[in-house]
Amino acid sequence: MEENEKQELIEKFLQGKMTPEEEKIFKSQLSSDSELRKEAEATALLIKKMKEDNNLKDKEIMEEVNGKKKLSHKRLYVIASIAASIILILGVTHFYGVNKTQRLFKENYTTFSIDATRGGNGQAEVELCELFGRVESEKKMTEVIYRLEHIYNQVNTDYVYGMYANDIAWYLALAYLKDNRLIEARKLLLDIAKANEGNEYQQRAVNLYNEIENLYFL
Repeated sequence: MEENEKQELIEKFLQGKMTPEEEKIFKSQLSSDSELRKEAEATALLIKKMKEDNNLKDKEIMEEVNGKKKLSHKRLYVIASIAASIILILGVTHFYGVNKTQRLFKENYTTFSIDATRGGNGQAEVELCELFGRVESEKKMTEVIYRLEHIYNQVNTDYVYGMYANDIAWYLALAYLKDNRLIEARKLLLDIAKANEGNEYQQRAVNLYNEIENLYFL
């Protein structure tokens, strides 16, 4: 792999711009390529230190990181040796950002209440209330996410679920966030924003999307 290609992949990963499939492939490469892993660890630490010291914006950080790498490539490997215990394949956001992710989740979670104008409190509403509540109460999101994804895939064909499409998408995004699946959360929030131009859900989705994006450089 060429050096420029390595850097592009590392930066794309650290900025959370990879698709789930690309991230899976990249993590596999990290586990088998020690040089790539060292460089990724060094870059992650350098970005973290720079943001702490200078409070720079993401674009400014990446520009300065690129400059530092060109001027002092060997120094990155010294930093990497110090960070040898970092298991980057678990994900940079997991290593640095779990606490901040959970805080962000708590700040954005609100209890779901049924809007009577949309159809009352039938079986579907009871089911959704139960699932949305479990997003907050349960530690493991695997089953909740599975059920919410299944329901979300039906919002265009099921009239009742369709009435709650935004609510289902929002709580699924929160479940992704709680489970540290930030790529999926951001993608879904972007879909919510695009589908709700000019209303409250668009603003909520955009705000949370931007807050999650900031978690990638911690």
